[in-house]
Amino acid sequence: MTRRSYGAGMWETPPAPIRGGGIVMWTEKGRLMPPTTEQLIYSVPGVSCGHCRAAITAEVEKVPGVSSVDVDLDAKCVSVAGERLDEAAIRDAIDEAGYDVA
Repeated sequence: MTRRSYGAGMWETPPAPIRGGGIVMWTEKGRLMPPTTEQLIYSVPGVSCGHCRAAITAEVEKVPGVSSVDVDLDAKCVSVAGERLDEAAIRDAIDEAGYDVA
C-alpha cells in the first residue's frame, strides 16, 4: 500500500473533508486537524465590474501569505485567504488598486 503525504501527515487515502464555518478541516483517523488558513473579509463599496475584480486581485495576490482572493461584485466585498495574513498590507494593496476599504 502506497502512503501519500497530504499536508500535515501521512495518509493511506486522502482525508475526508469536514465543512464547518467556511473552512475545510481534515480528519486523520477520527481526529480533527486544526485549520491553518485564515480568512479576512473587507467591505469595498466601490467595486462594480471585472476591471475592479482584476485590479484588486492582482494587488492583493502580491501580499505575502495570501493564497486566494475573491472579489464579490454583488456583495461589494473582498475575501482573502492565506496564512499569517497582514491586515494592514492587504488594506494597502486594495488602496493601491484604487479602492477604499469601508
